[in-house]
Amino acid sequence: MNTPDNYTFWVSIICAATIPLGIIGILLERCISKKGIGVRSIQFAAAISFVPAIILLAINNLIDAATTSALIGAMIGYLFSGIAKFDDRQFTN
Repeated sequence: MNTPDNYTFWVSIICAATIPLGIIGILLERCISKKGIGVRSIQFAAAISFVPAIILLAINNLIDAATTSALIGAMIGYLFSGIAKFDDRQFTN
């Protein structure tokens, strides 16, 4: 039977597995494409690590709702902060 504790367990497992698998995936993709690790891959690594960590802390009641909201807001601000500069960059051939 699926109980709330059972859901919490599976969400925790998925979040905990997402962090190392995401980092390994980024490193493998960067090695295969031979592009090196750049700013965007570092930002993606931060997002792929930080979001599951927030979820893990929140569902285990280690941080309260206000802290969770502040961390999610900070993460969204971080992810969207460089969009305007990314569109203005010069492309080289």
